Amino acid sequence: MSVLNDVIAATGLTPTTLAVAATIILLAAFMRGVTGFGFAIAAVPLMSLVMEPRLAIGVSILLPLPSGLMDLGKAWPASHRRVMPRLIGGAVIGTPIGMLLLGVIAPDLQRVIVAAAAFYALAAVYLFKDPDKLGLLGRPTAAGLGAGLLNGLAGMPGPPVVAYILTQPLPAAMARASMIVFFLATGVVGGLSGVATGVITPGSALASLLCLPLFILGNGAGRRLFEASQAGVYRKAGLVLLVIGATSAGWKGVAGFL
Repeated sequence: MSVLNDVIAATGLTPTTLAVAATIILLAAFMRGVTGFGFAIAAVPLMSLVMEPRLAIGVSILLPLPSGLMDLGKAWPASHRRVMPRLIGGAVIGTPIGMLLLGVIAPDLQRVIVAAAAFYALAAVYLFKDPDKLGLLGRPTAAGLGAGLLNGLAGMPGPPVVAYILTQPLPAAMARASMIVFFLATGVVGGLSGVATGVITPGSALASLLCLPLFILGNGAGRRLFEASQAGVYRKAGLVLLVIGATSAGWKGVAGFL
């Protein structure tokens, strides 16, 4: 037991905090399994309530990588391959810039920025049926760039690309596969940038390893639900994730200014 406590202490967390984070990870992984995205949208704001935001970002980048790599073989052929290079290219440019901003912008302002992006994406999905009406986010390179900035700044690349993908006339299976490919790419870019900038630390790597079994469990259960459900469930789950991310990040950020 003392060995386990020593391992947990090496993450920078207490056993209670790690247990809370593991529960959040299980639920967020389930939503990721359903939608192909959204782990960070759900996990980062909630984990940031109980741990330092940089640690939450590092964990959110590392945990989905093994599942994303395993899913890539099936996801890539089924994805919207015509636009994936532009989405990913934008994210490659935006992620290191976002990580540099992470050291400049206060955590509460980061949360407000993420909340605003998530609320905008939510409104866009509800209000706009034509991607051209999204403005810049209706263009794949711009959506990827916005996702990269949020990936580096807050470990939450989802809102701009979710708005783009969910307003495209794509079958649910293609949209989900595109999300898997894109967020694997942002995870790899975020991981490399995170190591280079110090956002990813031995503590975040160890915490990710401890929580990986729960991530695999939740992700697998969510994937089975998607395979057994109708397309409408996919879209509703995506909207729920945007609401969770926007409200939790916004509440914490605004509270910090009061």
